[in-house]
Amino acid sequence: VFDFIVMPLEEDKLRNAIEKAVFHINKYIHIKLSQKFKNNVKIRVNTTNGYRLVNLDSLSYCIADGSYTKICFSNGKTEFSSYYLGKIEKTLIDYHFVRISRSVIVNLKKIKKIDRQKEICVIELDHDFHEFKITKMNIRKLEAEHIL
Repeated sequence: VFDFIVMPLEEDKLRNAIEKAVFHINKYIHIKLSQKFKNNVKIRVNTTNGYRLVNLDSLSYCIADGSYTKICFSNGKTEFSSYYLGKIEKTLIDYHFVRISRSVIVNLKKIKKIDRQKEICVIELDHDFHEFKITKMNIRKLEAEHIL
């Protein structure tokens, strides 16, 4: 609630209340987006021996491996997490990551190309590229959300 408006409505008071609401909503959206896309965000990911703090900018993709998840970094290194992919997705969804198939989550910043005809998503690593199958539904979803 941003303001109360008493009846009968006065045009100036209504206009001011709307402007105040729009200002607060825009401020909230700006804060959320800046938190969502700020650099050097780290998340905690459980591993078999403890946990690791993962810098999201260095994370390229995560791929399901049974009830574990293989976390792959831009430099080619990998780490296994004792979390299943769905649990990692819940953490990453608030940042610049999207699930492109049943078993793969990718960093949106690392997507190099989407081939609609071949249904392939190409991820850019530091010195290489990696291809994943992407469903047509997920391609449409990314396009509808203006992510691609």
